[in-house]
Amino acid sequence: MKIRFLPNQIMQWTGGKLFRSNNSTNNTEVFYPGISTDTREIKSGEIFLALQGENYDGHEFAEAAIERGAGMLILEEDSSQAGEWLLKIDKPGTPDLLLVEDTLRAYMDIAAGYRQTLETTIIGITGSVGKTTTRRMVHQILSSQLNVNQSDANLNNQIGLSYTILGTHPSAQVLVAEIGIDRIGEMAELSELARPDIAIVTGVGYSHALHFGSKEVILREKMDLLKDMKESSLVLLNGKDKSLREWALAHRRVKKQAIWFTSDLIHKDDLLEKDFPVFWYEDLKISGEKTEFKARCSFSPEESWQIKLPSAVPHLTEAVLCGLACAYMQGLDMEIAAAATSGFKNTGSRQKIVRLQNDICLLDDSYNSSPEAMSSGLVTLSHLGPVKSRLGVFGDMRELGQYSGEMHLKIADEMISTGFREIFLIGDDMRLVADYLQDNDPTINTLWFDNRDEMEREVVRAIKPGDVIMVKASNFFGLNHISEAIAEKFSGK
Repeated sequence: MKIRFLPNQIMQWTGGKLFRSNNSTNNTEVFYPGISTDTREIKSGEIFLALQGENYDGHEFAEAAIERGAGMLILEEDSSQAGEWLLKIDKPGTPDLLLVEDTLRAYMDIAAGYRQTLETTIIGITGSVGKTTTRRMVHQILSSQLNVNQSDANLNNQIGLSYTILGTHPSAQVLVAEIGIDRIGEMAELSELARPDIAIVTGVGYSHALHFGSKEVILREKMDLLKDMKESSLVLLNGKDKSLREWALAHRRVKKQAIWFTSDLIHKDDLLEKDFPVFWYEDLKISGEKTEFKARCSFSPEESWQIKLPSAVPHLTEAVLCGLACAYMQGLDMEIAAAATSGFKNTGSRQKIVRLQNDICLLDDSYNSSPEAMSSGLVTLSHLGPVKSRLGVFGDMRELGQYSGEMHLKIADEMISTGFREIFLIGDDMRLVADYLQDNDPTINTLWFDNRDEMEREVVRAIKPGDVIMVKASNFFGLNHISEAIAEKFSGK
């Protein structure tokens, strides 16, 4: 089976005005094998949809799309290009034309319409932290036995999710889609688009509090993912998150979906007493080289599945449990599902452990930052080397709004509890952290910088054989450059 979009189908989904070209008017078998918003990637016969942004206008590339063999143009009806190509609709080489009020809305409408034709199970993953890791782990586990697609990189907003759904082949049994938001009302739109069969919420924290105003609003917006889920679908929540536990108790009798939890031993019994199904981990053992634990669930408490991960990755416990819960719901062989976790590898700069010469270890966690992600990274660091070998390279956690000062000082206390030989800081909020550390733990050599290049020089100069260096900050500070400098300096090449 191939992806096939029909002219009248596209018109009905978008409510647009369809103008058939001479090439297709009398051809009842015309279809378009895909939809593209990029003329560099469009294939012959596909639809070209002209998106607009602050710094680009896809309408300007309509002619390039035709040169590449586009079978249809979707343009905004008030654009100059719409009038231009409408006048040429009867000329040879002109593709079909669909005029709409808003091309982004049309893109989402087409994706929503196509989603309704798919028999694919869609797993939507949201949360303040851990979306990408959880998405990749769920994909890793389910792919051991099913044909599974997943969203690429961070394609988790209106455009990205539409792109992901429209690129899903009808033969895919499961699509694992990451769903992120940064404005009020956006999740409701994405829920209508994806209509997930399984919704996973990894946790509700303070990320984007600057835009949402409060953690309570963040919780409400995240849970809007459930708005367009069908009856008997599954909601999987992180049982370590107090706000999610409270939400589940408040909504268990009014929601149509089943609510399951992942949990550690601390919260497992309480959740079971409240009659929630639970997947939990126990016998957790972590060293610098591996993470092992047993996974169990309340549906078959006599069973356990041994998990063996190839490095110190305590933050992966919840992601593994999410994957196992999805496998259980799909009726898969749980032993095969559990064994698949051993092949998981971190990518990018998300708690990526890099072993360098002279027994130096880099915990490259430079991909963005939040209080929850910082806490998780510090836990991982604590398993990688003794206090006297630990160096921290940290920048501000941005977009925390009213919580910024409070959260930075909370992380400062966690830095003290974790233990460091030296800490290097950059950013206005981290200047407050520097003052706090100097006052409350002068045994840590704490340095604050207003210049990343100077910071990089001092960090590289301070590294000794056997050291463990954690690098983390919001993307604004570009501390990935420091991670790269460390890796290059001590690679041994």
